Amino acid sequence: MKKKRKKFRISERTLNRLISVYFIVAIILMLSPLVVIEFSLFYPSLFKYVKVSFACILIYGAFCPVVMILMDKIPLKSSAPFRFKLNFKDYNSINSYLKNMLFANNYKFLCFKNRLTYEVNFYYKQYSLSKIDVIAVIYTKQYEEKILNEIYDELDGVVKDNNFDKSNNFYFIPIFIVDNNNEAFKKYIRKPLAQTRHNYLLPVGYLISNTTLYIINQNNDIYIGKYLELKKRFIKTIKLKKLLKNENE
Repeated sequence: MKKKRKKFRISERTLNRLISVYFIVAIILMLSPLVVIEFSLFYPSLFKYVKVSFACILIYGAFCPVVMILMDKIPLKSSAPFRFKLNFKDYNSINSYLKNMLFANNYKFLCFKNRLTYEVNFYYKQYSLSKIDVIAVIYTKQYEEKILNEIYDELDGVVKDNNFDKSNNFYFIPIFIVDNNNEAFKKYIRKPLAQTRHNYLLPVGYLISNTTLYIINQNNDIYIGKYLELKKRFIKTIKLKKLLKNENE
């Protein structure tokens, strides 16, 4: 029986390092003609290498679109999420706990949406005109990717209805509470996370069947600091460390 060949995958951190190396080399090449011209003032024989430097820049630049396409197509390794074993055995208990913690930390209730396959409660906290947290507590029996897309549509409506500013420091935490595990949920909690400028994300999941909270991981990114800030704030808001301590006693 033939063994299945493992698919080539690369970690997000390694991919970012490769991209960094590529651009460092590009910068060096771009500066090389200036360096050669500078030295050729003292050593005229070096002037012939100016054309070589420009040729290298053109060749390297020609490969830039190809490299970018390849980088986009390379499959990333999944990232193991942070796991926290809790003791909420049904939706009502964890939903009630989250609601109490959010209200205790000055989050305000925004709206409730009851759809055919899920229900969602939106909360928010306005720190300033240019910084706001929005948290969506979503319950569905079984996770589906299309539900996440619908949640983003719901979020757009909430932002528009409340005149929130998403152009600067907008933080969103979707918390999916599901009854049972499936492949779609496994993919959700292990998908490598990448941030976009001004709009920062912290996906969270809670699996009722094994009473485990998952915080999606982010290996490395230009906005890793924003991810860590949001993760720390979320853990503090729901008093996760105290909750774990109480349940381990």
